[in-house]
Amino acid sequence: MAAEPFSFPKVVDMFERVDTHAGKAANEIETIPFLDAYFELSKVFDHLGRAFKFVTADVVEKIDILRKHHELRENAHSTLDGMLRHELENNLTDTTSSGGLRSGSRTLLRLNRALEFILAFFDRMIEAKEDAACSTLAGEAYANTLSKHHGWAVRSAVNLALYTLPSLSELIRRLDVSRDDGIAYLKRIVASVRPMYDHINGLYTTHDLHSLP
Repeated sequence: MAAEPFSFPKVVDMFERVDTHAGKAANEIETIPFLDAYFELSKVFDHLGRAFKFVTADVVEKIDILRKHHELRENAHSTLDGMLRHELENNLTDTTSSGGLRSGSRTLLRLNRALEFILAFFDRMIEAKEDAACSTLAGEAYANTLSKHHGWAVRSAVNLALYTLPSLSELIRRLDVSRDDGIAYLKRIVASVRPMYDHINGLYTTHDLHSLP
């Protein structure tokens, strides 16, 4: 059965349902609902052509890694905070299992970096005029976020692929919503997701994990 396409209402609903008051500290993010919502969000890049296929592929791969960690240690990894806590307590933040499974800490760090890019791109879409070029909006967002973590070859490939992006009005049309509805959905997604991004980013700052290789 073919995968369901990107749906604004579904993404909004799923992120708004993520429990961010779970776990030991009662302010932790539930793992599986977050990953499910993130997976649905990543489908937006299917409408941007080949330029950001690498984002979709990378996000899906890392979501699968975190699902495997959750399956192995469901109790310890019921929240993202709990996963980090478990790996910190057991010196597992920069390890690879015998089966090739990279650490959850490293994986979540990369997912959160991609989330920073998505938020920056959506912010620019919300503020842009209808005739704006997505190449400009996505290029600015990329330059301020993901590009800092990519080498020259990847940055060059992305900058070249940006020229294939549609206009903002065409992207909204592809997403099958009116401009007004699309902007309203984007605002709700940003409002739900940004506190989660900030919370996760804060965990990495607190535990000095931003430089995990």
